[in-house]
Amino acid sequence: MSKRAQLSKPESPNTPIENVQNGATVSPLNNFQFDVLDETTPVLVDFYADWCAPCRALSPRLESLSRELATKLKIVKVNIEDHPEVAAKYGIRSLPTLIRFEKGEPVRTFVGNPVGDALMNLAY
Repeated sequence: MSKRAQLSKPESPNTPIENVQNGATVSPLNNFQFDVLDETTPVLVDFYADWCAPCRALSPRLESLSRELATKLKIVKVNIEDHPEVAAKYGIRSLPTLIRFEKGEPVRTFVGNPVGDALMNLAY
């Protein structure tokens, strides 16, 4: 993508959302090692792209989940276009892909937009 396209790209619906009441947050990736691998709390990683409609549809559900499980689960969003090396390392081929990490290790993966209790099952 050209610099010009990057500068004119509309703001993503996947920007950080913070709930001031309980500190819940769905945040974009800053440093995978720090944000995911070194985290003591379980982390649900959402691999997405701005152009992915199912990813955009999933975003409000992740925000709601982050508020509900603020002290039990951290949610981190990884834009595969900004972090292709992370996506490649975890074999991301379809979007959205959700991976739950515990103590720095991937323990569960879900590909697609989870329906029913599938999202909550990933959280626990």
